[in-house]
This record gives sequence, structure tokens and C-alpha cells, in this order.
Amino acid sequence: MFRSFVVVIGLMGWLLVPTFVAADIPDLENHYTFDDPAQLTLDSSGNERDGELDDTGGVQWVDDPDRGGVIEFPGNTSGSIVAELPENGLPGDDFTIAFWAYRDSELCCGLGGANDGLFQVQFEPFGPSATTKVIGAWVQKSDAEIWGRIIQEDGATINQERGVAFMDDDEWVHLAYRGNGSEFEVVINGEEGNGPIIDYDGTLDVHDSIFIGRQGTETWGGRLDDFRVYSRALSNEEIAEVMVMDGGGDALLGDFNKNSILDADDMDLLSDNVRAGTNEISFDLDNNGLVNQEDRRVWIEDLKNSYFGDSDLNGLFSSSDFIFIFTAGEYEDGIAMNSTWITGDWNGDREFDSSDFVTAFQGGGFEMGARPAVAAVPEPAAITLLLLAAPWLLRRRQR
Repeated sequence: MFRSFVVVIGLMGWLLVPTFVAADIPDLENHYTFDDPAQLTLDSSGNERDGELDDTGGVQWVDDPDRGGVIEFPGNTSGSIVAELPENGLPGDDFTIAFWAYRDSELCCGLGGANDGLFQVQFEPFGPSATTKVIGAWVQKSDAEIWGRIIQEDGATINQERGVAFMDDDEWVHLAYRGNGSEFEVVINGEEGNGPIIDYDGTLDVHDSIFIGRQGTETWGGRLDDFRVYSRALSNEEIAEVMVMDGGGDALLGDFNKNSILDADDMDLLSDNVRAGTNEISFDLDNNGLVNQEDRRVWIEDLKNSYFGDSDLNGLFSSSDFIFIFTAGEYEDGIAMNSTWITGDWNGDREFDSSDFVTAFQGGGFEMGARPAVAAVPEPAAITLLLLAAPWLLRRRQR
């Protein structure tokens, strides 16, 4: 009877487990967040178009005080990222290339021409000096003017209008290069009409790849972040949404994966940083110069308004959370550091064991309902919590 009960409860838990996959704007082809220095060119779009890094001259990952993990280019005509685009390229009448850019007053304006290159869509994936440019984007060195160029299928070179928009040094700006079939324009900080624009015939010359951080021999002198390529002309509203998703506008404090929600992945990223002991500024939620367990408490109690033990992050710590974690089957499984918040790692050590119940006891939120905006911390319901957990613990021991 007991075994049948556990199986039924386990199946119920499996049906209740959410995926924690955030919805994105459709037709995302490439997305480079630059958040992880160990996987700097990882494509997070799901299309597996990881880039290749040429770090000649000092291209490197940087922990930016405003945006967290970003990539920095030295502006010395060396170094870039090259990545594949969709097999048939971007449709000539529908594309958007959006990213955050920071022109560093000390790194910009180096050798290699009149501009600092932001990106180049091209034919052939290697060696920008031997490729055909199809879309080019840059900032002029002399006055920080923002503009770009497009090459049509008939070979015609179309330059955007000049003297329209300029970039301030040492400040982040969001740029979206958009082609909609008749106009090629730059949307700056999500506001249509404030960037250069030009008419074109709705076609693009043959292309198959993109360089990030350079065009031709001109390289970027500063930082880039959250570089996205869409095979569609995004609306103004969608560009504004992308800005928020990538940490601009009304970005959420504690949204470390920049998907506009506070989810379990954010807690796992925070826990990883606590264990690493690197004290990265972007994870310091209480602004004391340290990233530690107190920042984890701020995230779950103050930002998420929930409790330690709330594995499904629905704002409640109840028996359903035990279904959640024990269905995953990671309690003292002998596999090193394989657990996450949603599989029972409540104390942030990447293991699910008895110490996680101690963390939950101390939080005192079991069966207390939703956390009120301001309330005294209740006494831990340790006995009740332990009794409810006992059947799963016993079953694990019997195995």
C-alpha cells in the first residue's frame, strides 16, 4: 500500500514539474549573452550556432558594473567572433540584428580605418579581408556617428544617411539594425526615428555568416552584450521587449539570466557565484561588496517574496514541494554536485541532502501561505516538515 502511494504521488509530482523555459520573441536565429566566461561564444538561441573566438589582441570577458558578463574588444584591428547564420542566410526583406554597445573612450579610435566596426554580415565564414560584405555596422571614430551599409542582390551599395545619430563615450546604448523590405534603419534605445535610415530594394547579396566586433579590418573599441540576430523585422514594441529581456529598461533585479522573470535558473546562478567566491557586482543584491548566503536570502524572501523550500517557486512552501523534489530522485544519490533549486538544493551547494532540510527549517515558511509584504518570521514548523518528508527519506534508505 505504501509503495503504491509513493508511486502515485511521484507521478503527480512529475506532471506538476514546470520546465522553466522562458518564451522568446519568434524567429530568433542567434543569441550570444556573453554571460559565461567559460563559454563565451555560446549560442543560447537553441539553434546551436556557437561562434568561434579570435582573441588576438586581447578580446576578453569582463564583469561590467552595469550589465554583468560582457565581451570587450581592444580596438586594435585584431580579434572578433565569427558565427554561422541560417543555411539560406537572412531573408532580404526581413531581419533584425540587435545588441548593447559601449564605446570605450580609451579603447576606441585605434588603427584600421575611419570607423570602429560593430559587425559584418558576409559570405564565407573565415578571413574578413577576403569576404564579401553584405551588411556593415560601425561608429565613426572622429565624431562617434552611428551608421551602416547594405549590399543588395544586384550588387548596389546602399549607405545609410549621415549626420543623424551619435554615440556617447563610456555609456551603454541599445542598437537594432532592422530591414523590413523597403527600409534599412537603426533603432536606438528602442525609439523609432532617432537613427539613420535608407531605402533599399528588399534583397540582400549572398551571405552565410556574421562577424561580431569587427567589419572588414575595422574592429570595435569597447564592449558588446546580448547580441541577437532575428530572421524578421521586429516591431518597435518587440525591440523594446528585447531591451527589457536583455537587462535594459525595466529589467528585474535578480534576473541574472535576463529572461524578464525571476526563476530557478536565477537562483542557481546566484548560488554558483556564492560558491565561487568571486563577489561579482551583478550578484551583490544587498550592495555590501560580498556575494554570500545573505544575497540568496534577499533573492528568495525579498525579491521573489517566497521561502526556502519553495522548489516550484509558486510563492508557497507546502507538501507539493516534497513531491517536486523527491520525484527528481536526487536525495543523497552519490552524484557530485548534480542538484539544483528545483531538485532540492535549497542551501546552494549543488547537493540534495539533509542540510537542505535544515535550511528550510530555519526559513520557517512551511504551510504558512504566501509571504506577506511585511511580517514577522514565524517559528519553523520543523516537526511537521520532518514528518511529511519522512516517507520519502525512508524509501530512499530502503533502496
